[in-house]
Amino acid sequence: MNNHLSIAAVTQAIQHLLQTEVGRDHTGVKITSGRPTTADNSIAGPSINTFLYQFSLNEAFRNADVHTRRPKGSLTKRGQIGFDLYYLFSFYGNELDLEPQALAGLTMRTFVDHPILSQDYIERSLAETQNPRLKGLTFSHFREVILHPQDLSNDQMSRIWSMFGQTPYALSLVYSAVAILIEGKQVGQLGLPVRRRAAHVAFSRPFLTEIEHFPLKHPRERLNTITLESRIVLHGRDLNGQDEDKTRIQIGKHIQLVPQVRTPEQVELNLARLDPAVQENLRAGNQGIQVVRLSEVQGEQFTVASNSLPFILCPQILTVEGQPDDPQAAAEEGTPFTGRIVVELDLWVEPGQQVYLLLNGHSSGNDREYILTATRLTEASPMVAFAVEELTVGAYLLRVQVDGAVSPLLVNRAQEYAGPMFTIV
Repeated sequence: MNNHLSIAAVTQAIQHLLQTEVGRDHTGVKITSGRPTTADNSIAGPSINTFLYQFSLNEAFRNADVHTRRPKGSLTKRGQIGFDLYYLFSFYGNELDLEPQALAGLTMRTFVDHPILSQDYIERSLAETQNPRLKGLTFSHFREVILHPQDLSNDQMSRIWSMFGQTPYALSLVYSAVAILIEGKQVGQLGLPVRRRAAHVAFSRPFLTEIEHFPLKHPRERLNTITLESRIVLHGRDLNGQDEDKTRIQIGKHIQLVPQVRTPEQVELNLARLDPAVQENLRAGNQGIQVVRLSEVQGEQFTVASNSLPFILCPQILTVEGQPDDPQAAAEEGTPFTGRIVVELDLWVEPGQQVYLLLNGHSSGNDREYILTATRLTEASPMVAFAVEELTVGAYLLRVQVDGAVSPLLVNRAQEYAGPMFTIV
């Protein structure tokens, strides 16, 4: 069975089977379900209590679910787990008339005559139940459930009953129900089969030896930082193929850009000259860059890629806004700031990226430092908010760190840090 209600459905089917078969020969018998207690001994008339006390993994299905996911975590098929159920049947009635023993014999005879619970029988029993959770439940497919008697020693049976505390022992049988399958809700994914296989040999593969970058603005403070205001120069060999228009610079795994300068020894990419829609696809952080040559052979498209060189693309702070929780209190001079600091970056931030705001005091008597974590994003955005409490009055230098890439600071003519700034008065 594959539904999460399979366990309860099997228990209900067993109770229905006992009520029908045992009740035919022993009028007035009650079939109960639950943990055996002293109250069972006080039930008026004969009764059989059904109690599910244990699960165990089914040996036949232990390894059936081993390879359900690909290395990246996607499902190849719907996951499932198979296990066996162990039921304790306790018999109550008039001991002088040997009623518990008669009920035990009828129960064993019932399971000898009906050792298999089929899908049809289980669904019929659920149609007659008064349990709203189970009534009318159907299953798309399942394995037959087989009932097996368990041969337990006195010591094993004593351990089972010791779980019930001071409850006195009653004549009991143990049966297993084999096997119950429960499937996950997530469905597997399988790609289309390969229609045609082809091989392409590239006699010259581009090879990168060095990456250079030159700041277009603020050359002093941007010397060692790559931003959207940088020009990237890649050096190597065989970088440009016979068709120059099919040479691309690939950043990360998916972004391919057309370089402005292409020669066999170097290609150049001016990030500032990219279309704004293209710039929105770039992300801050440590990533790889490589040269890709596109080619076509007999109508088939191929790519020949160079080795990858690492580089860090850093964000830049465009605007900073303080949003106090209590604007009236924030207007009072000398009041610490509590609220949100909203920063706009020139690179968009994805929900899964780690973003921090680095604050360094930059005024007289203020040498405090803070590291704030960004509030959770639900979609990609250039706007990032940081919650802050009791931020001391003064001026602060701001930097934003996105996946290890830190935004640069401005430097004045005296070679001192001058911004971006956030001031609390």
